[in-house]
Amino acid sequence: MRSLRSMPIPWLVMGHTQKVGLKFEKRKKEMQQWKNGVGARIECKLRETLALAGSVMEITLFSSTNGEYGLQLTNKRRLVVNLTRRTCSCRWWQLRALPCGHAMVVIKREQLSVYDYVDECYKRSA
Repeated sequence: MRSLRSMPIPWLVMGHTQKVGLKFEKRKKEMQQWKNGVGARIECKLRETLALAGSVMEITLFSSTNGEYGLQLTNKRRLVVNLTRRTCSCRWWQLRALPCGHAMVVIKREQLSVYDYVDECYKRSA
């Protein structure tokens, strides 16, 4: 962009537009290589979250129609995970739009895909 600063404004705008277009094309090619429809950063965050979820002792199904589960943690704390509403009483899922470790344990137990529970804003389609 420094080389374009001394040029007339229309040339500057055109040069900037070309640069942004090339950047978009590069990102689009990178997105085509995403596995499971989410980027590498989200993959990493999901792996880290699952690694921290080791404190779940017991999982109880409250309602199969609502997808509601009760969790007993090692520190005697109880949480409620609702897969249908995509909520957890720890509030992590609602704040980050990514499943928390508690929800991931339930999802894994039910043999579902974690990527189905990642918010659309993190997926390739968005």
